[in-house]
Amino acid sequence: MLRRRGLWSTPHRAGSSPAGPGCRRTWGGSAKCVGWCSGPFRSKTRHSGERMRLTLRNREGHGNTFHHPRPIKGLIFDCDGVLLDTMESNRVYYNMILEKLGLEPMTPEQLAYVHSRTARQSVEYIVPQYLHHRIPDVLQQVDYMRDILPHLRAMDGLLPALRWCQTAGLKMAVATNRSTTMDRVISMFGLQRYFFPVMTALKKRPKPHPDQLTHILRVWGAHPEEVAFVGDTEVDQATARLAGVPFWAFGDESLLADAHVRDYRHLVNSLARILQLPVGCQEL
Repeated sequence: MLRRRGLWSTPHRAGSSPAGPGCRRTWGGSAKCVGWCSGPFRSKTRHSGERMRLTLRNREGHGNTFHHPRPIKGLIFDCDGVLLDTMESNRVYYNMILEKLGLEPMTPEQLAYVHSRTARQSVEYIVPQYLHHRIPDVLQQVDYMRDILPHLRAMDGLLPALRWCQTAGLKMAVATNRSTTMDRVISMFGLQRYFFPVMTALKKRPKPHPDQLTHILRVWGAHPEEVAFVGDTEVDQATARLAGVPFWAFGDESLLADAHVRDYRHLVNSLARILQLPVGCQEL
């Protein structure tokens, strides 16, 4: 439950998550890197400048007051699990690989793992080590565009929410660990009109390296405090902290975040209050 019907929730304390290297470029499928960059990370948000006083709720449920330094000028979105519902496509993709290796389908635990990991990490996790030498050949047998993309679905309320944000004058961009499939995905759902730039693991180092976010900030000419990164995994959480950008957790209240967003209706309603604009979106 969010206080004052706002979007914000209490940011976590620095050093609350382990860290260590481990990012690799993906093989071109659905990809989310879970390697950690070095350090405990620390939010760089400064409590100065023009402020917006909002009531927060920390993990224990106690209210705090957070001073957001600047008005919101833009949103950066993760792709899988935020823009797109990819659970089914991940299930089909990795089970297809297992089937070609003569293995049983994934367990629920394995499905949860691959939903937030890179393609490389996922395949190496679900395939026994004695079969790893066969992985490259099996991957060549899977036509991702033909067999997997049809299983992707836009998240409920996505397009009306994007139209509202665009009308409200908010900049929007994407930061994803997808690589070769992202252009096709953007085109498939007609998203190219909403996002600039669209950053992938082919353009900058994959998350949780902050390069994608810092590049977007440079392109926009924006300060970290003027935007928010909307993501759904601990990788996204770490990426935002390393870039000094407020993190808004989408659909997962267990993540430590500056805000928790239930769905796109909640996002638009909360933004409307923060920006003091009418919702005016009957499609949500």
